[in-house]
Amino acid sequence: MNGGPDDDKLRANIHALSAKLMSFLKIIPFYKFLQRIKIFGLPKKENILSASLDLNLIGYNVIDTGVPQQKRIERNKKALEDIRVFINIETTYTRPGDRP
Repeated sequence: MNGGPDDDKLRANIHALSAKLMSFLKIIPFYKFLQRIKIFGLPKKENILSASLDLNLIGYNVIDTGVPQQKRIERNKKALEDIRVFINIETTYTRPGDRP
């Protein structure tokens, strides 16, 4: 989550994951229908977009852009929590009862 000044490869990988997440909207047949009938627990399109934006934010925060490291870490923590809520996947290694 912290990265460093030369972590362009990590940033690129995180941004690629964001793009891949968005592509699922296009490659899953009948996505909108399946999401509405809630068979597979697919998140809403808006939530996928929000999670993708949060992934991009994390990608930018892993490289040193002059923002203090502690602030970048806090932003990444919030983005991970938002992703968990938006698309209902676990993004931490803590037990659910340990969360605030």
